[in-house]
Amino acid sequence: MAGEETGMWIEMNEKCICAIIGHKSKDIPLADASSLYRIKLKELITQELLELLNGGVFTYLCGMDDGTDLICCEILLGLKRMYPKIFLECVIPFADQPKFWLSENREKYFQILEKCDKENVMQKKYTNDSYLKRNIYLASKADIILAVSKLGRLSRAETTLPFAGAAGKKLILIHPKNLTCKKFDQFKF
Repeated sequence: MAGEETGMWIEMNEKCICAIIGHKSKDIPLADASSLYRIKLKELITQELLELLNGGVFTYLCGMDDGTDLICCEILLGLKRMYPKIFLECVIPFADQPKFWLSENREKYFQILEKCDKENVMQKKYTNDSYLKRNIYLASKADIILAVSKLGRLSRAETTLPFAGAAGKKLILIHPKNLTCKKFDQFKF
């Protein structure tokens, strides 16, 4: 990935939209909800979301994969008490997306859907391009991508990044292993 890391890198406002993507739960060490790692990951995500919210970014799109997507949604819904302007759109690639997930993750998924502002089901049934369609939608609608990613071999959700990069989107990159954060004004793959 090419791009220059920057500091304060975007003029944020209420028209900005942030898409959230990240690793599935099997790809990050989420052991249990009280693990030190998970606490630190949530703190870092919260810090970045607060910076966006304080800059006036209130609209968030999430692809709803299990793992960091659900963590980000839970954080945003918790912050909604302090920031009632938050608008969370859950972008669901196909209707029975969580069918084979662990019951704990399915439960979180449906709790989030009950509380979100908009459910956007891209298609009824799974097809080989279900996730690709979702990822293109996320990249095309967002001004900023908040990604929890190590950027090695791209996961299904991370395939959003080349589309977003080609469109000149901004990137907040949280590395899931070493818990660092970098911000890019523009990035290319």
